Amino acid sequence: MTTRTHRRRLCALAVVTVGAIAGSPTSIAGADGSGAVIAVIGDTPYGSTAPGGPQASNSTAFPNIAATINADPDVSLVIHLGDIKSGSTVCSDAYFQLVKDWFEGTNGKGPGLADPLVYTPGDNEWTDCHRANNGGYVPTSNGTSPAGRLETLRSTFFPVAGQTLGAGTPRTLQSQAADPARSAFVENTMWTDANVQFGVVHVVGSNNGAAPWFTQAGQTPPTPQQQADQLAELASRRSAALAWIDAIFDAAIANDRAGVLLGMQADMWDSSAAGALTEFDAIVEKIAQRSIAFGKPVLLMQGDSHGYRVDHPLDGSAASAALAALHPYDPSATPAAHPPVANLTRIIVPGSNGATPNGLDTWLKLTIDPTTPGVFSHVLLPVGSAPPVDVPEAPLSVLLPLSAVAGLGLVTMRRRRHT
Repeated sequence: MTTRTHRRRLCALAVVTVGAIAGSPTSIAGADGSGAVIAVIGDTPYGSTAPGGPQASNSTAFPNIAATINADPDVSLVIHLGDIKSGSTVCSDAYFQLVKDWFEGTNGKGPGLADPLVYTPGDNEWTDCHRANNGGYVPTSNGTSPAGRLETLRSTFFPVAGQTLGAGTPRTLQSQAADPARSAFVENTMWTDANVQFGVVHVVGSNNGAAPWFTQAGQTPPTPQQQADQLAELASRRSAALAWIDAIFDAAIANDRAGVLLGMQADMWDSSAAGALTEFDAIVEKIAQRSIAFGKPVLLMQGDSHGYRVDHPLDGSAASAALAALHPYDPSATPAAHPPVANLTRIIVPGSNGATPNGLDTWLKLTIDPTTPGVFSHVLLPVGSAPPVDVPEAPLSVLLPLSAVAGLGLVTMRRRRHT
């Protein structure tokens, strides 16, 4: 069994190695009794569909992640930033239940996560399920019958609004579903730890769910009703997201919080998706405006694009100019109309199961210390027993070289999840 001293040595090694490769500062704050430590993961489990069960290649991978996080005595909560499957695997009810079993350690599926788990959905588990290789499901029925994947996802993972997942004692959070006008949005939650306002908001990749449905060869185009359902759901969720971001910052200001942490699945500045980011414009502007008004550290945590990254996309600097240009709120080009947001930091957690660091061999340990100027600090740590690299979207000729590279240590590579 790994001792606590040994874990600390691993932690220090990860700071030096990952920070040096990624070019991003990482550290652990000297937390006192007013601090908190949480684990943040995303784009995991991420495996190939295999005979004998959905994504059976991950039968030990996610339990390894859970066991590693459980072994860290500092962690008190886990946040999962969405994408519980790859973009080219089946969105079945059975797979949803399998992942929930992995989260909670039920039905003999490993230890589960011992700490409360906050999960916000990703695009792979519902918006992208129209793809033929995902099963050709209707992503959403906009609340009508028969249910689409979004409705099934909500009933599976959010049966009680505001209640966390995990194998231990659940924690009750504030849910947007408490608002009768937003009763469907059980997944949008907020809470307070270490005098920091936390919140997760359902904002996903694939242009926040606006990407067209049923576009693969041989598929029947969406019906007029399905198109109407997609547009209505998108408008409703966008409105709910903007209102929830306001609510999170309102609570932070009213209670004089030391910082705000906002989590979502979408990488809203994904340069590889340039031209398909328009549905994030209003959300980017809302976060910018509210961060400026708050005036204290704001940490935005995202998944989606898989590559570990720490940046300041709206600070108006030359380093952020290319990212800022992806949206109308562009402090680099128009600072008078769009003031720089110096207090906003973004972290993309590593995900999928390609080259390291990824969502099967690392996890992000975030320390919150409201007595320090920056409030937030983090480090990437290795999973105790990582399985072999498995890249389902790549052919074997690509998979083998990636496996060889991964064996050399932590290598930063970026790859898209979409096929």
